[in-house]
Amino acid sequence: LYRNHIEPILGELLMTSVTVQHVQAFAQQLRLKTVAAGRWKTQAGKTLSEGTVRRILILLRHIFNEARRQKVPGVVDNPTAGLNLGGDSGVVKGQFLQPEQLRHLLAVARAHDADFADALTVAALTGLRRGNVYRLRWEQVDFERGVIRYEPHEVKQKKAFIKHISDPVREVLERRREQQAAAGLQTPWVFVNPHTGQPYHSRRCLWETVRRAAGLPQLRLHDLRHSFASALLEAGAHIVAVKEALGHTQLKTTMKYLHLTNKARKQTEAL
Repeated sequence: LYRNHIEPILGELLMTSVTVQHVQAFAQQLRLKTVAAGRWKTQAGKTLSEGTVRRILILLRHIFNEARRQKVPGVVDNPTAGLNLGGDSGVVKGQFLQPEQLRHLLAVARAHDADFADALTVAALTGLRRGNVYRLRWEQVDFERGVIRYEPHEVKQKKAFIKHISDPVREVLERRREQQAAAGLQTPWVFVNPHTGQPYHSRRCLWETVRRAAGLPQLRLHDLRHSFASALLEAGAHIVAVKEALGHTQLKTTMKYLHLTNKARKQTEAL
């Protein structure tokens, strides 16, 4: 977010010279900014969503708060303080996938790109965030105990986290390990870009193709996490167990997923 949005506009300014007016003008520029600078044909003419704008401004606010916390000379005020960046924190926004929809999505993905289908499968059946899947390292996977380990710096909540994996996820990971060994590929990454030898950062264009081909043009990758949480709740899992499965630090964060579960139930009852 910093590299793509903040640095090109504010990166040359000293923090001590950034004013409220700079921030207001920056926020206005963001709302007029085209997605991926117009490079993606599937997003032609679209501007950044309000959610994306809010996340960028939250990052900017955090940068100034951190500078104040570390007592950076001259940084006394936070020019973003007057912005309302709360959003609607009472519910989780997104799309809930029914099992048959998920199976169809994964089948479509496999027809386009097997590696991408494996990544989506892991994301959908673990509830892990996109970055935690794309940057998954073999040393984090403990096949003997059936877990994936994350250190505090690797996860959003900045707290060590253990993710228990199901048999289908284990099968995907074991198959990928065997395929890499058979190909003589020595890499620390579970999902590696063959052109760079590094993990993928984003496969946005492929995702656009897959979700449209699956008849789910509005689906977000993060909705796989929503669907995972909602499926656990629908299956009768205790809310505390869901909290642990998602790696949340606070129960109130997990409680928001009840909204999607109730919404899905009402949609089913209306059929």
